[in-house]
Amino acid sequence: MLAFLEVEIKNKATGDILVKGSHTKFIPKALTESCTKCFITFKTNGVLIKILSVGDGKCLAQLKVDDDHINPMGGLHGGMSASLMDCVSSYALMSKVGPTFRHVSVDIHLNYLKTAKINDDLLIDASVVKRGDPLAFLQAEIKNKATGDLRIISIGEGKLKAELKVDDGHTNPMGGLHGGMSATLVDTLSTFALMSKLGEIGPNARHVSVDIHMSYLKGAKVGDEILIEAGVVRSGKSVAFLEAEIRNKATGDLLVKASHTKFIM
Repeated sequence: MLAFLEVEIKNKATGDILVKGSHTKFIPKALTESCTKCFITFKTNGVLIKILSVGDGKCLAQLKVDDDHINPMGGLHGGMSASLMDCVSSYALMSKVGPTFRHVSVDIHLNYLKTAKINDDLLIDASVVKRGDPLAFLQAEIKNKATGDLRIISIGEGKLKAELKVDDGHTNPMGGLHGGMSATLVDTLSTFALMSKLGEIGPNARHVSVDIHMSYLKGAKVGDEILIEAGVVRSGKSVAFLEAEIRNKATGDLLVKASHTKFIM
């Protein structure tokens, strides 16, 4: 079964749309144990979201931005936005198909329109666009920075290689690498790759995410070691195009393929 979801993240006070996202999930037909573990309290972001309403394929939630949710420039972290989008749209889906269905992320696409700062209240509005067999398409609007025991292997000249051993703080309720965690790794590490291009933009240049696109191909479980490779495809005076791959270190299997666009100020 397929489900197509969408999400928006808005500034509660102004109503400005900060992030728009689409989310596609695969739902196997077999029933499993009830998913009682909360999607939105996994350790990778430590978030406690207030659910305002949920039901019939829709979920509305609220979050106050604190210093655990921001990037080094003080704005809402792109990986945090991806985590919110993944979690809240998954709640919307569960309200439609029931909590006993297993579902995993196949694709996430985020457009970053504006940012938020510490103490801003956010509204996350998610809904099921289409649920099929076996994919679901979700969307979201928003009106983490934690990377655990990440080890940087090499960095320089617009390229970065790192590795991470997956632990239970990086996983979803089914024990697989959480889609939001993958997005946080892509956002953070591809940004580091960009910052390493000293001759073009310098480490002190300000830059913000405009777009991130995640394609989820395979999963990883607790104990797996993953290899993250990120690089700069092209960078100009105002825009940089980045890419990243996440692989299973032992097997070489490609788990996630991503693109990331940043605006350089």
